[in-house]
Amino acid sequence: MTERPLTCPEHQMGEKEPKIVESYLSSGGVVRDWITFELPIERSPKRLQLFSGYLCSQVVAWDLDTSSEPQRVHAALAEHEVARRQVEVEALEAKASVARTLQVYRDQLAALDERAHAAKAILDETAAIGEGLLRIQQLAVAIEAHDEG
Repeated sequence: MTERPLTCPEHQMGEKEPKIVESYLSSGGVVRDWITFELPIERSPKRLQLFSGYLCSQVVAWDLDTSSEPQRVHAALAEHEVARRQVEVEALEAKASVARTLQVYRDQLAALDERAHAAKAILDETAAIGEGLLRIQQLAVAIEAHDEG
């Protein structure tokens, strides 16, 4: 079993994000990166153990540095979580703003379609009245010609 002290200086808390991606390693291969985990506030864990290898035959363990106040550690984790959630909420608000703007445009297009339909109806009615007046004038000319002749 390999034992290493695991410490998290105050200036590094909340600054590291895990970047390990799923992949296959050949025998003896290694991956160097950060892992993150949460510590329960009710209890104070002293050791972190990771099991690996065939049937979890290999154990890697770290003694946790519990000298710092757990509240400060949890405050840093909470601050990180708040910042992450704030980014999510701002992205959702931006999407909602775009959706709201699109709805306004859809409403404007619908109103313009209604106005265009009403204008076309007025033009059709005016054209029908014009045709009627033309027929009346033609009949009037025909009656005058008939009366004169």
